[in-house]
Amino acid sequence: VKGYPGWQIAGGIMGGSVVNGRKSPFRRINIALGIDPDTSPGDTIEEYLKRSDNPIKPFEIKKEDAKCKENIFVGDEVDLFSLPAPMIHDGDGGRYVASWHATITKDPESGWVNWGMYRGHILTKNLIAGLSLPFAHFTVIHRKYLKENKPMPVAIAINSDPFSLIVASSYLEPGVSEVDVAGGLAQEPIKLVKCETNDLYVPADSEVVIEAEVLPGFITEEGPFGEYTGFRVTERTTVQRIVYKVNAITHRNNPIFGMSCMGMPI
Repeated sequence: VKGYPGWQIAGGIMGGSVVNGRKSPFRRINIALGIDPDTSPGDTIEEYLKRSDNPIKPFEIKKEDAKCKENIFVGDEVDLFSLPAPMIHDGDGGRYVASWHATITKDPESGWVNWGMYRGHILTKNLIAGLSLPFAHFTVIHRKYLKENKPMPVAIAINSDPFSLIVASSYLEPGVSEVDVAGGLAQEPIKLVKCETNDLYVPADSEVVIEAEVLPGFITEEGPFGEYTGFRVTERTTVQRIVYKVNAITHRNNPIFGMSCMGMPI
């Protein structure tokens, strides 16, 4: 990436690929699952359901063994503009650093850890504007921190293993552990490592990890953003827009920044 020595970008990682002139939306998913790339969509879904019904618990590894800890920047060293976050669509409100990732939060009452995929764009070197819709599990958890007027710890794991990102972008029932389901899809435990500045755990093989906290009572303008409909569906607004204060960034050597470019549905 020009201006970012050592960095690469991968986009549309689990999207469709073209084989012999035909677009095959399931081909890369099949490859990730380790099955025949040309498996039919129906059989792919059956395999997905079978594996997700057999979750596998993750395990923690040591910091020195985690690829995402090869470079660590904390406090004043944090600079979101050091990441090659792109302007994804013409007309976007900013450079979106979070578009292919797992946003990790923890319910302060039950201890349930939720992995979701919630967009975020760079405001300043250490602030991210995010979208938090009323029905999202992220918002349900966030309300509990707001009630106590406390910041909510968050980790954003960018471009980790495909299984973690598949479950982060899927709907699971409240209380279900996405990382356990990811282990089921992978058919082996997902390796986790503890964050530097909070008590959350992230996929140890992530390319980039952003550690942050959602500030209580602080909203800002965010958007617009090109959505999966193939259009911008909202204007720039403060409605349900939250602010993450970034406390640390860690990443691998020669990292591959991950992003997704939403377009028309398949």
